[in-house]
Amino acid sequence: MARKRRLNRSVVRNMGHQLRHMLVACRLGNNDCMHARLYRRRLDSRYGNCYCLNCHGQEQHNASIFNYHTISAPNAGLTLTLDVQPQEYLPTSTAMGFLVMVHGRGFRADACADAVFAQPGYITYIGLIQGRRTALPEPYQPPCRDTWPSRLKYYLQNTTRYTREDCLKICHQEMIRSKCKCESQNLPFSSREDRLKTPVCGEKHWDCVRQVRAIMDLPYVQRYCRCFRSCIDVDHYKELSFAAMPQDFHSNETTVRKRFLAQVVVYFKTLTFESVASVPKYDWNRVLNSFCGINGMCLGVSFFMFFSILDVILQALWSCCRSRFDRHRSHQTSAASSLTPYHT
Repeated sequence: MARKRRLNRSVVRNMGHQLRHMLVACRLGNNDCMHARLYRRRLDSRYGNCYCLNCHGQEQHNASIFNYHTISAPNAGLTLTLDVQPQEYLPTSTAMGFLVMVHGRGFRADACADAVFAQPGYITYIGLIQGRRTALPEPYQPPCRDTWPSRLKYYLQNTTRYTREDCLKICHQEMIRSKCKCESQNLPFSSREDRLKTPVCGEKHWDCVRQVRAIMDLPYVQRYCRCFRSCIDVDHYKELSFAAMPQDFHSNETTVRKRFLAQVVVYFKTLTFESVASVPKYDWNRVLNSFCGINGMCLGVSFFMFFSILDVILQALWSCCRSRFDRHRSHQTSAASSLTPYHT
C-alpha cells in the first residue's frame, strides 16, 4: 500500500472507502454536516483514506456550523453514522470497523495516540476532557519550542503544528533516509519533490532500519534532532462507552445492512478543562525582591553589629573616664585633708 501510494495516489484513493458511500448521516449539534466540502481527505499508508472534519483553513473554521453553544451532553456533540462497506476490504484484512481520531485543530493525527476503534453494530460514545499544558523556552530547563528545527523543515509533509512526537518521528525518518537510503512506511513520508527517488524500505533494508532505531534514544541523537517538548500541548482525554443499536435503528435498512452500520458520538464530557502551566522559579521581580531582602537583612545585621560595637566602645570610654575622674577626685580630697590645721 505504501509503495502504491507513492507511485499512484489516485489508484490508492479509489481502493479505499469513499465518503459519499461511507457517511450515512452526520449531525453536529443541531446542524447537518453531510456536505463533502466540510471534510478534508488525507491518504494514510496503513489505513487508506482518512477524512477529517474541520481541518480546512481558518475561513471554514469560523463557519457557523462549527461555532455554536454547546453543553456537556451526547446529543450536543458530533454524531456520525457510518457504513463499514465489507466489500471494500482487502482479502488480507483481519477486522472491520473504523478508526476515529480526535485531536487538536492544526495538529497531525496520530493513530497510536488519538485513535478509538468503532465497531459495526454498536454506538460508540467518546467523552472528551480537554487538557492544556504550557512550558517555558530556553534558557529554562528542560526547554520547549514552538517551531520545527531548521534541518527538518525540508522534509515536512505538511504545515502542521509542532509537537515533540512528530519531530522525533520525522527526525527518525530523516536518519533512516540518510543511512539506509529508503523511507520507512511506519513514519511520515517526505514532502520533497524528489521523494519518488527514495524507495520504501523493503526486506533488504530491515537490518539497517533496526540499527537506526537502536540509536534513536542515545544522547547525541537527541542533541542532533533537538526535538524539545512543545511549549503548548493540547490533549483530549477520552472516556469510552458502548451501546448496542436498537432494533428500529434506520428502519428503512435491511437487517443484514444494519449489521454493518456503526454510530460514533463525540461530545465534551465537561466544559471545564485542566490547565497546567510552568512558571519560572525566579523572574526579575523575584530576583530584585530576594536581592533587596538579602541586602536589607545584611544591612540590618551590619548596623546592629556596628551600633553594638560602638555601644561597647562608648561604655568602655565612659567607664574609663569615670574611673579616672573618681581617682582624681579622691586624690584631691586626700590632699585637702592633710592641710587642715588641728587646734589643741
